[in-house]
Amino acid sequence: ECTNLVSVEANLVTEIGEYAFYGAEKLSSCPNLAKANIGDYAFAGTALTEVTLGENITVGDCAFAFNPSLETVTVGNGVTLGEGAFYCPVMTYTYEQTGSFQYYNTYVYEVKDEHGNVVESNTYYRYDFSQGVYSNMRKATIGENVTIGAYAFYGNSKMNELTLGVGTKVGDYAFFNATNLETLDLSGVKSVGEYAFSGSQVQDYAREGSEYTYAYTKEYIDGEIVITDYKYSFYAPAFTTADLSNATELK
Repeated sequence: ECTNLVSVEANLVTEIGEYAFYGAEKLSSCPNLAKANIGDYAFAGTALTEVTLGENITVGDCAFAFNPSLETVTVGNGVTLGEGAFYCPVMTYTYEQTGSFQYYNTYVYEVKDEHGNVVESNTYYRYDFSQGVYSNMRKATIGENVTIGAYAFYGNSKMNELTLGVGTKVGDYAFFNATNLETLDLSGVKSVGEYAFSGSQVQDYAREGSEYTYAYTKEYIDGEIVITDYKYSFYAPAFTTADLSNATELK
């Protein structure tokens, strides 16, 4: 918690211990990490904007977590990333938590008959997930034979460029809520953990007079409007295809 520290030069260092620069909130320039193993929380809570890791090193749990200034990450071949290595949480401020719809957007949900005619219109409230995004990471380049720990890039919702090298092992929840990933090459990935590229869901709401209720999906069946399910909004990656031809394990 050296809160006035802005830069560090230590180019010969090969070991950086746990919590070494934890909470140095102004630290925007870090040592050369080409040869350094990095301990748990070593650079958590700092102001680093770019991180480049060498080859065949170990990065501890949450080593660069809680760093909203970080924009670019490059990981060398053979690196092992610990759990939550670049974790940056997405906060939620839902109606259940706040008693308010200030973090929601409205939209019109229509029910149509078999001819496409609108038979009912509803104004629904959809949660705006962008309200709770703190990460500014845009790009991550991962080398070959890298092991990515659970939750390693969790919450980096603005990431739109991700490269995964051949032989990469992707841990559980590793890229959870990485919603801006539109194109992604998974062809060289060796394994993918549970919920690795999944996202969140929040229930939508409807208003009836002065009362708020859960929103529902509806269908027009045999002349009647039938409720079929609860209506949810989803917060998940944008990519539409996934080439997993070389993966040997999918959880």
